[in-house]
Amino acid sequence: MSFSRRSFLAGGSAFVLASCGPDEIKSQKPSGLGSEASPFGDVNSSPGAPTKKPESEVAPASFGQPFDSSATSLDPYLSSIVSEIVLFNAKNHDYFISLVEASASQFQAHIWDEQIGERVAYFRLLSPNYNDLPERIALVPRNPLAGAKWSGLEGWIKLNAENIVPSPARSQFNNPAQSRINRANVSTRNDYENRDRLDEFEEIIPVGPGREHTTIRSALESLYDDGPLADQANPAQLPTCARANPFHRIALVFDPGVYTGVSEHVPDWVYLVGRIPNTVVLEHTPGATRALIEGQANTGAYRLTIRNNVPNGSGPARYAWHTDYVHGVQVPDTEGDINRNYGVYFEQVRFVVGPQAQIQAYGSGIGVQASAQFLQCDFDCENPAYSGILASANNSSGTIGGGRFTFESCRDLSNRDVPSIGVQTKTNSTYPNIVEVKNCPGFNKISLAAGSLGDFKGKWVLHTNQPMEVISTIPGDNLTGP
Repeated sequence: MSFSRRSFLAGGSAFVLASCGPDEIKSQKPSGLGSEASPFGDVNSSPGAPTKKPESEVAPASFGQPFDSSATSLDPYLSSIVSEIVLFNAKNHDYFISLVEASASQFQAHIWDEQIGERVAYFRLLSPNYNDLPERIALVPRNPLAGAKWSGLEGWIKLNAENIVPSPARSQFNNPAQSRINRANVSTRNDYENRDRLDEFEEIIPVGPGREHTTIRSALESLYDDGPLADQANPAQLPTCARANPFHRIALVFDPGVYTGVSEHVPDWVYLVGRIPNTVVLEHTPGATRALIEGQANTGAYRLTIRNNVPNGSGPARYAWHTDYVHGVQVPDTEGDINRNYGVYFEQVRFVVGPQAQIQAYGSGIGVQASAQFLQCDFDCENPAYSGILASANNSSGTIGGGRFTFESCRDLSNRDVPSIGVQTKTNSTYPNIVEVKNCPGFNKISLAAGSLGDFKGKWVLHTNQPMEVISTIPGDNLTGP
């Protein structure tokens, strides 16, 4: 599967994305990228009203016909109503549509995994207006008949509304020859394994004074497929944005300034970016009682400061950035696999425990096939009374383990004689999590703590190329593994 790559950090001849509105892509040549140069266009350019270009000018990936050539008995009605179907984060399996309903009450289509032998995901749109359908309907990564089975599949379907004849009847397909999905439209994680880089995006949305979006929440809500969240304070949710995906990643690019918020939920494949280094600060709204950013999966930040600056109290921890939802819904499929690779990625981000904060700036639970990566990030503390860690991770609520907590070329600027980062053994997982520290000045100590369920030994392993003292509350465990 092909996609275009636009480098923000390449030499002077590279093309980059300039300031533009949603779905608009422009190109310009950068003039030298020094510490204050911005690859995201001139901050003083007129924001104007966003201009929406046709998707053919925006989408970097091209996909084949929705159904495979092996579908030799392709259902004519199904063929007529589906214009595109794309699956990613898939296994190297074959998939077909096993049920479709296009009624007045809902549109739904079930996805069957031929190798596993059961439904693994579905598309659903309640109370559809067939005269005004959304451009894409996002995939729900669960078995529609057994909601606890989380497959991790992602994707979308596009419909030809003019061919839909609403009817309560359901068409069921038991033979892949009737509805097998085009194998060229099914991607595994390996097909986009480098898509966590933060020097390229396919779409940018400017945020700042005078822009269409002036706040973190306004910009994020403009992406949600289902509109504003009914319960903004609930951390256990991951809003969907069907147009954001590994092949069309979206950056919210913030003009210089301070932006406040609380419980700001970032969808998959959406990233928070500072237009000019050292000029953008995201921090808590005064009086906030929850985390500032809820960034759960395949997201991250680039070239900005994230500060938690409210006192901690009873209830949820008031981190600057919180990653802790996905591992709670991961379950093995019938082959025993958890097919949900996900990660958060930060580059040139400054994480700050603010003057009033009493907890680390970054907190997370990292489960199987998951990672939190920090490259060239700074960690600091502005509260002289705070002696705790600056970033943390536990080994999740699941029992498999195997996640990664990685720091490369980062710095602890707080000048304190305490651990910079900490990990916790929350569960007795099968495989240890990995914490990796490479070339990080000031990262002289790391803490290891037990969770409330017990002193589970050997559930975290430290990989480092520098001297680090382990401060452990688990007897005999110095992060050396089982």
